[in-house]
Amino acid sequence: MTNAMTQSSSPEFHVSSPHSSTFIFFVVGCGQQPDLFYPSIISLSCWFLETTLSLSLLHISIYIRIHLLCYLLTKKTDQHKNNQI
Repeated sequence: MTNAMTQSSSPEFHVSSPHSSTFIFFVVGCGQQPDLFYPSIISLSCWFLETTLSLSLLHISIYIRIHLLCYLLTKKTDQHKNNQI
């Protein structure tokens, strides 16, 4: 019983491993522009949602939709900040 449980939980870590690089990418990207505080919050929220989805092993289309939505939200916030300058 324990072997079946450990085998079923091991793919979760392999699936979620790319998200650490996504997280670092967002933090580095927002760290270069300190005035963009809200995009960093959006990025962290997106990273959390993506990691949660990968850990639950939900359908890939849901992951892609959330990833695209987060990308669009970050882009809109960037454009809004640039328009204010």
